[in-house]
Formats: sequence, C-alpha cells, structure tokens
Amino acid sequence: MSSSVPVDRRSDRQKVTFLFLAVVVLVSAVSYFSQLGALGLVGPDEPRYVSIARAMERTGRWVTPRLNGVPWFEKPALYYWSAAVSMKVFGENDYAARLPSALAALLVVVVIAWAARRFYDGTTSAFAMLMWPSSVAAIVFARGATTDMLFAGTLAATVVLSATMLFDDAPDPWIRFGFGFFLGAATLAKGPAAVVLAGGSGALWMIVTRRWLRALRLLDPLAIGAFVLTAVPWYAICAARNPGFLTTFFVLHNFERFVTPVFHHVQPVWFFIPILVLTVLPWSALIFAVGRDAWLAKKTPDWASRPGIYFGCWVIFVVLFFSASKSKLPDYILPAVPPLILLLAEAAARMRCRRDDADRGIAMGLGVTWLALGVIATFWLHRQSAVAGLGLNDVSRYWFLGAAAAGGIVIAALGSARRIAAAFLLNAVLIVGLVLAANWILLPKLDSFLSPRTAARAFQSAAAAANGAPSGIPADTVQIYRLQAAWEYGLEYYIGRSLPEWTPSPEGVSLVFTTEAGCKDMMTRGIQCVPLQTIAPSAWLVRAGGHVSGANF
Repeated sequence: MSSSVPVDRRSDRQKVTFLFLAVVVLVSAVSYFSQLGALGLVGPDEPRYVSIARAMERTGRWVTPRLNGVPWFEKPALYYWSAAVSMKVFGENDYAARLPSALAALLVVVVIAWAARRFYDGTTSAFAMLMWPSSVAAIVFARGATTDMLFAGTLAATVVLSATMLFDDAPDPWIRFGFGFFLGAATLAKGPAAVVLAGGSGALWMIVTRRWLRALRLLDPLAIGAFVLTAVPWYAICAARNPGFLTTFFVLHNFERFVTPVFHHVQPVWFFIPILVLTVLPWSALIFAVGRDAWLAKKTPDWASRPGIYFGCWVIFVVLFFSASKSKLPDYILPAVPPLILLLAEAAARMRCRRDDADRGIAMGLGVTWLALGVIATFWLHRQSAVAGLGLNDVSRYWFLGAAAAGGIVIAALGSARRIAAAFLLNAVLIVGLVLAANWILLPKLDSFLSPRTAARAFQSAAAAANGAPSGIPADTVQIYRLQAAWEYGLEYYIGRSLPEWTPSPEGVSLVFTTEAGCKDMMTRGIQCVPLQTIAPSAWLVRAGGHVSGANF
C-alpha cells in the first residue's frame, strides 16, 4: 500500500502570489525610479521646463513661468511646481527634475489597479499592476522631465473616478469630489485638452450606449466645484498679472496648435494608431484579445452596462481627437494608454480562465513580439555602426539581443503550454533586465550624443581649471552658432544662463558652441575655427576668429 504526502495548495498559492507581487514591485521600482539621471536632459522641452522650475525654486515666484527671465506660457504650472518642490527637497539635479513624472506613473498604477479590482477582479488588478510599469509608455514617459506623465496620471484618476460615478448607483461624495479635483489637476498639467478629453469621452459613451441620463452624472455640482477650486485660481491670477497670457496660452498654444501646423509637427491622420500599439509593448499582442472580447461582448444583452465600453470610449476618443489635430507628437496619445492597459489586463484575465487555441496563439504572440523586436534592433544597430565611440559592431554589445530572443522563445513556449501567468511574469522580468542594462551600460555611452550635459560639464570644469578664462577667453562670454534648439536650451540650462548667438566676424576671438558643420561654415567665411572640445558631436566648443593658433585646454 503506497502512502502519499498531502499537498498544501493554499501554501502554493501564497508562494505564487508573493512571487507575483515581488515582480510587480521590482518592475515598478526599476521602471519609475532606477537611474532617472543616467541620461542628461534631452530635447527642447526637458531643459526648458526644468529651467522654469529651477527659476521658481530659486526665486519663490510661483505664478508666472519664466524662461531666462521672460514669461513662458506654453504649458500650465503643475509640472513646474512639482519639479521646483522636488529640487528644493532633493537638490537641483536631473533625478529630482524627473521625479514628478515617476510619481505620476506610480499614481497611474494605483488607480488602474483599484479600478480593475473594483470593476473586475483581483486577477485583472494584478495583471494591470504588472503591465503598466513594464509598458514602453510608462518606462519612457516616467523618465521624462515634462508635463506628459502628470497629464496622463491625473487623467487616469479622472477616468477611473468618472467610471465609478457612472456605474455606482450612489457615488460617494469623495468620489465626486475626486473626479473634479483630478480633472482640475489635469487642466493644470497641460491645459483645456483635459476637459475636452473628459467631456468628449463621456459624450461618446453616452452616444454608443444611449444612457443619456446616467451620463449627466458627470456634471455633478460637487465635481464642478472641486474642478473650479483646483484649476481656476492659477489661470485667473496668471491672467491678471500677465495681460498677454490668455491670448498666448489659449489661442497660440492650444487652438492654433490644434487647427494649424504652426509648430510644424505634421503627421498623417493614421499616425497615432501605430504609436498606440508601440506604447503598450511588450503587451501589444493582447490587443487582439481585447478586440475579440469586444466582439463577443457586443452579442450579449448587457453589453451597454459593462465598464469596458466606457474605458474603450476613452481610448477611441483620445485617438480620434488628436488624429484630427494638425500638430501630432507621440506623447499626445499617452492619456489613452492607462484605460487601454485596463482593457488588456481584463482580456488577459479572461485568457487565463479559458482554454482555447485563439488565446494560446495570442499568448504565444507575446514571445513572437520579442523575436520581431530583436530582428528590428539588429538591423538598427547595424545601421548605427558609423556612430563613433559606441562600439555597436562589437559582438559583445549584442548579448542583450540574444537574451531578448531567448526570452521570447521561452515566453512563446509558455503561451503554447497555456502557462499564461508564467508567460506574463517572464515578459515583465525581461523588460526589467533590458531597462537595467540600458540604465547602467547603454545610456552612459549615449549621454554625450543625446544630451548637452557632458559638453556643458566639461566646459565648466575647463573654465574652473583655467580660472574662468579657458584659452585666455572669459568663459562667461561663450556664445552659440548654428546649434539645434534642443542643444541650445540644454546648454543654457546646464551652464545656467542664456547664451547669445555668435555673429560671424574675423575681428576678435570668441568661445563658441557649434557643430562640425558650423565650424566648416566659419572657415568658408575666412574665419579661423579651432576645436577645443569635441566630446559631444552636436556641440563642439571652438575658438572662433582671429589668427591665434589653438591648443586644447
């Protein structure tokens, strides 16, 4: 007679739950907070916004945003305030400047996890907590010193609280107040687009479901009051202190940006569809599961009462609204990602309960996605071989492509075996490994190519070693010539002052930040150009003018 040892299934489930939560915490910590300063500020927006926040922190003037002392009304004040407070607490550094976006990304995972548990179940909530921080959207925009993640985070809370108002028979006063508060905060993050997106998404849901009276709940007096108290005071005070504010902000930076290509961000009407797919990588294959579930739900009598319809209306309206705009940038689509993650998580939870070939194919698609990304990355790296200093042709640099391919194969195998949760966990762990590798290996190598930080610090170090006059020229007279706007704003931020444009002249000698093309242009004009510092290809420091032979400092 054989004996058997009883299995403690509850203990096994607790171990699985603990492992899942541990991975969620690891993914969130790495995606949001790991090495936020590994790469210096990039693009034209980050250095401008951080310069404004730093000025607020230093001067204590919290109403009028100022760039180099001049009022700047491109965006409202929420990011500037949060970054200024962060720099006051943690110091004036790139990590502190990006911390508000990381915290806003954390807000997203909290509200969508709560919504998933409130409207669906614990499995959906767990999947949502895993998918959002491991998505491309969260990883990229949580690490940016911009208004985008604050806008997405406050709108995510708006979506969840408005859904609660629509689907609860008696919404709690705090839910109604919170809806108005977060909608007001979103309006302070990026402007009136928050109201348009909330109103348009609610109107689309009302039209689709024909639940006219229930949609009017979003006009709750308590919510409206909370919105007014949150958003209106800054706009009113800023307009009172700056007579041109209303015209510049609302007309130029909102209305004209939408209806005209005034800022030259022209893209085709379908631009945001592939962008949306890219933002939810490596979970994009689950979009097929969402489409399948939506098709099946449409055939049920209670489809109009399902919260997924409301979340879907948010995604669709955001895409349609910004697709109609004459100006299109990838970050515009970010508010559509949190509700889409909710739908992906709910579809994934259904896949875990079902056992059919379609779901198995979708799960395998997660692994196939990694294989496809590996092939694309290989071709991209091959085309970048001309970039000096990165060693991208070195075989040792391709180890992460091998890891991605191997991980993709394992994920596909797990999906084929219907080990859905295991496939999801490995999908997220793979992202963690690649982000850590990028933070510690790749980004430090790319810093001088992508950010002005390295060039600015080298210039400051040389100026300090030469008592403020490298090559005999005072450092505070440095100028710029033919630089891209991103590098101009970045150098001004790191050096700490506005840099005037250099005027070509053979008389006198000047320190100038320019490019190799700019240096050649000087030579064609008969003006001597001696490179002094070429750390950053996009910002050479040169000695321009005169007939002095150069020596590096």
